[in-house]
Amino acid sequence: MKAAEKDNKAMPMRIPPYGYNWIDGKLEINEHEAVFVKLIYQWYAYDRLTLKEIGTQLVELGARPKRTESKTWSASSIQNILKSDVYIGKFYYNRRSTQKVKGERTPKGAPKKLILTEMKKNGY
Repeated sequence: MKAAEKDNKAMPMRIPPYGYNWIDGKLEINEHEAVFVKLIYQWYAYDRLTLKEIGTQLVELGARPKRTESKTWSASSIQNILKSDVYIGKFYYNRRSTQKVKGERTPKGAPKKLILTEMKKNGY
């Protein structure tokens, strides 16, 4: 965590958010996936599509979720994109109250403080 605060590189996740790739330890926009992220927000905010309808549209356009081999999108995956602060250029450290230890979630204790990191336009 100290390294993340110091050089704004390390992110506490192994798989980058949809629409991003890890490049040299930084989040960089994945232009192909970013098109679908923009569509998700457009369909939800302006066209008022449901999460299920958005998932259907994504499948029809050939968009595949990043974290699975499935060709379908779950409503929760789409909801996570819509709720994520990453897409407005912010990331918080210390948000979770559990951590994975040897593949199992264990209590981590209440975070002492949330650490907000602003992301740069061309990458984290």
